[in-house]
Amino acid sequence: MDNFIETLSITLSLVALFLIPFILFISISLIKRHGFYIKANCWFCDTWTKVLYKERNSFNCPSCLQYNGFDQDGSYNKVIEAQHNISNLKDKKNTSKTLSASNGLCRYCNNNQQLKVYQLANFVPLNENNYDMEIEHFEKQLDKAYKLCKKCDTVLKSTLNKQHAWLFGNRVKKFA
Repeated sequence: MDNFIETLSITLSLVALFLIPFILFISISLIKRHGFYIKANCWFCDTWTKVLYKERNSFNCPSCLQYNGFDQDGSYNKVIEAQHNISNLKDKKNTSKTLSASNGLCRYCNNNQQLKVYQLANFVPLNENNYDMEIEHFEKQLDKAYKLCKKCDTVLKSTLNKQHAWLFGNRVKKFA
Protein backbone atom coordinates (compact mmCIF):
# COMPACT_ATOMS: atom_id res chain seq x y z
CA MET A 1 0.00 0.00 0.00
CA ASP A 2 2.86 2.33 0.81
CA ASN A 3 4.36 1.55 -2.55
CA PHE A 4 1.09 2.41 -4.30
CA ILE A 5 0.76 5.75 -2.47
CA GLU A 6 4.38 6.57 -3.23
CA THR A 7 3.90 5.75 -6.93
CA LEU A 8 0.68 7.74 -7.05
CA SER A 9 2.37 10.68 -5.35
CA ILE A 10 5.27 10.66 -7.82
CA THR A 11 2.89 10.31 -10.79
CA LEU A 12 0.71 13.21 -9.66
CA SER A 13 3.80 15.33 -9.03
CA LEU A 14 5.09 14.64 -12.56
CA VAL A 15 1.67 15.36 -14.09
CA ALA A 16 1.47 18.64 -12.16
CA LEU A 17 5.04 19.47 -13.13
CA PHE A 18 4.21 19.17 -16.84
CA LEU A 19 0.61 20.39 -16.67
CA ILE A 20 1.32 23.73 -14.96
CA PRO A 21 3.80 24.96 -17.63
CA PHE A 22 1.40 23.76 -20.35
CA ILE A 23 -1.49 25.73 -18.82
CA LEU A 24 0.76 28.78 -18.41
CA PHE A 25 1.88 28.49 -22.05
CA ILE A 26 -1.74 28.30 -23.28
CA SER A 27 -2.79 31.26 -21.09
CA ILE A 28 0.12 33.43 -22.21
CA SER A 29 -0.45 32.60 -25.88
CA LEU A 30 -4.16 33.46 -25.59
CA ILE A 31 -3.37 36.77 -23.88
CA LYS A 32 -0.73 37.51 -26.48
CA ARG A 33 -3.11 36.71 -29.33
CA HIS A 34 -6.24 38.42 -28.04
CA GLY A 35 -4.74 40.84 -25.55
CA PHE A 36 -6.33 42.00 -22.37
CA TYR A 37 -8.46 45.02 -21.67
CA ILE A 38 -7.64 48.09 -19.62
CA LYS A 39 -9.57 51.25 -18.87
CA ALA A 40 -8.58 54.26 -20.97
CA ASN A 41 -9.79 57.83 -20.72
CA CYS A 42 -10.85 59.79 -23.80
CA TRP A 43 -8.90 63.02 -24.08
CA PHE A 44 -11.83 64.82 -25.70
CA CYS A 45 -14.99 63.83 -23.79
CA ASP A 46 -13.37 62.52 -20.57
CA THR A 47 -15.22 59.20 -20.81
CA TRP A 48 -13.66 55.99 -19.52
CA THR A 49 -13.81 53.01 -21.86
CA LYS A 50 -12.27 49.55 -22.07
CA VAL A 51 -9.70 49.06 -24.81
CA LEU A 52 -7.14 46.43 -25.61
CA TYR A 53 -3.86 47.06 -23.83
CA LYS A 54 -1.97 47.25 -27.11
CA GLU A 55 -4.43 49.94 -28.32
CA ARG A 56 -4.28 52.10 -25.18
CA ASN A 57 -2.63 54.95 -27.15
CA SER A 58 -4.44 54.35 -30.42
CA PHE A 59 -8.22 54.02 -30.12
CA ASN A 60 -11.44 55.68 -31.23
CA CYS A 61 -13.69 56.70 -28.36
CA PRO A 62 -17.10 54.99 -28.63
CA SER A 63 -18.79 58.02 -27.01
CA CYS A 64 -17.52 60.92 -29.12
CA LEU A 65 -15.87 58.97 -32.00
CA GLN A 66 -12.64 60.97 -31.62
CA TYR A 67 -9.28 59.35 -32.24
CA ASN A 68 -7.07 59.10 -29.13
CA GLY A 69 -3.45 58.48 -30.01
CA PHE A 70 -0.70 60.95 -29.38
CA ASP A 71 3.08 61.28 -29.63
CA GLN A 72 5.19 62.54 -26.77
CA ASP A 73 5.07 66.05 -28.26
CA GLY A 74 1.25 66.02 -28.20
CA SER A 75 0.54 65.57 -31.90
CA TYR A 76 -1.39 62.64 -33.35
CA ASN A 77 0.60 59.44 -33.73
CA LYS A 78 -0.93 58.71 -37.13
CA VAL A 79 -2.12 60.71 -40.12
CA ILE A 80 -5.84 61.46 -39.90
CA GLU A 81 -7.08 61.87 -43.45
CA ALA A 82 -10.23 63.77 -42.43
CA GLN A 83 -8.07 66.66 -41.25
CA HIS A 84 -6.57 67.07 -44.70
CA ASN A 85 -9.56 66.12 -46.86
CA ILE A 86 -11.30 69.21 -48.22
CA SER A 87 -13.91 67.16 -50.11
CA ASN A 88 -15.87 66.86 -46.83
CA LEU A 89 -16.44 70.62 -46.91
CA LYS A 90 -19.36 70.73 -49.33
CA ASP A 91 -20.73 74.04 -50.54
CA LYS A 92 -24.43 74.72 -50.77
CA LYS A 93 -25.86 75.73 -54.13
CA ASN A 94 -26.72 79.17 -52.72
CA THR A 95 -24.64 81.78 -54.55
CA SER A 96 -25.96 84.82 -52.71
CA LYS A 97 -24.11 86.47 -49.83
CA THR A 98 -26.65 85.39 -47.21
CA LEU A 99 -25.86 84.65 -43.60
CA SER A 100 -25.13 81.06 -42.68
CA ALA A 101 -27.36 79.57 -39.99
CA SER A 102 -24.53 77.71 -38.25
CA ASN A 103 -21.87 80.36 -37.55
CA GLY A 104 -23.32 83.67 -38.75
CA LEU A 105 -20.81 84.23 -41.57
CA CYS A 106 -21.90 84.71 -45.15
CA ARG A 107 -21.16 82.08 -47.80
CA TYR A 108 -18.33 84.13 -49.28
CA CYS A 109 -16.54 84.50 -45.94
CA ASN A 110 -17.16 80.84 -45.05
CA ASN A 111 -15.56 79.80 -48.34
CA ASN A 112 -12.58 82.07 -47.63
CA GLN A 113 -12.21 80.57 -44.16
CA GLN A 114 -12.27 77.07 -45.64
CA LEU A 115 -9.56 78.07 -48.11
CA LYS A 116 -7.43 79.47 -45.27
CA VAL A 117 -7.79 76.28 -43.23
CA TYR A 118 -6.96 74.15 -46.27
CA GLN A 119 -3.87 76.18 -47.11
CA LEU A 120 -2.69 76.17 -43.48
CA ALA A 121 -3.19 72.39 -43.28
CA ASN A 122 -1.05 71.91 -46.40
CA PHE A 123 1.64 74.41 -45.37
CA VAL A 124 5.19 73.15 -45.78
CA PRO A 125 7.93 75.39 -44.37
CA LEU A 126 11.04 76.21 -46.36
CA ASN A 127 13.15 75.50 -43.27
CA GLU A 128 11.83 73.19 -40.52
CA ASN A 129 13.86 75.08 -37.92
CA ASN A 130 11.88 78.27 -38.68
CA TYR A 131 8.46 76.57 -38.77
CA ASP A 132 6.78 78.77 -36.15
CA MET A 133 7.98 82.00 -37.73
CA GLU A 134 7.09 80.87 -41.27
CA ILE A 135 3.59 79.65 -40.38
CA GLU A 136 2.88 82.88 -38.49
CA HIS A 137 3.96 84.95 -41.50
CA PHE A 138 1.95 82.73 -43.86
CA GLU A 139 -1.13 83.03 -41.65
CA LYS A 140 -0.87 86.84 -41.64
CA GLN A 141 -0.69 86.83 -45.44
CA LEU A 142 -3.77 84.61 -45.59
CA ASP A 143 -5.62 86.91 -43.19
CA LYS A 144 -4.92 89.84 -45.52
CA ALA A 145 -5.89 87.90 -48.64
CA TYR A 146 -9.09 86.43 -47.17
CA LYS A 147 -10.40 89.30 -45.05
CA LEU A 148 -13.94 89.09 -43.67
CA CYS A 149 -16.57 91.44 -45.06
CA LYS A 150 -17.87 94.21 -42.75
CA LYS A 151 -20.99 92.29 -41.67
CA CYS A 152 -19.07 89.11 -40.90
CA ASP A 153 -16.34 91.04 -39.09
CA THR A 154 -19.05 92.55 -36.86
CA VAL A 155 -20.55 89.09 -36.27
CA LEU A 156 -17.10 87.73 -35.38
CA LYS A 157 -16.34 90.54 -32.91
CA SER A 158 -19.75 90.15 -31.29
CA THR A 159 -19.31 86.39 -30.96
CA LEU A 160 -15.83 86.76 -29.51
CA ASN A 161 -17.09 89.35 -26.99
CA LYS A 162 -19.90 86.99 -25.92
CA GLN A 163 -17.46 84.10 -25.51
CA HIS A 164 -15.02 86.30 -23.65
CA ALA A 165 -17.77 87.44 -21.26
CA TRP A 166 -18.90 83.83 -20.78
CA LEU A 167 -15.36 82.62 -20.05
CA PHE A 168 -14.11 85.48 -17.92
CA GLY A 169 -17.28 87.15 -16.71
CA ASN A 170 -16.90 90.79 -15.73
CA ARG A 171 -13.36 90.34 -14.39
CA VAL A 172 -11.70 91.65 -17.56
CA LYS A 173 -12.83 94.48 -19.87
CA LYS A 174 -14.20 93.45 -23.24
CA PHE A 175 -12.17 94.20 -26.33
CA ALA A 176 -13.90 95.38 -29.49
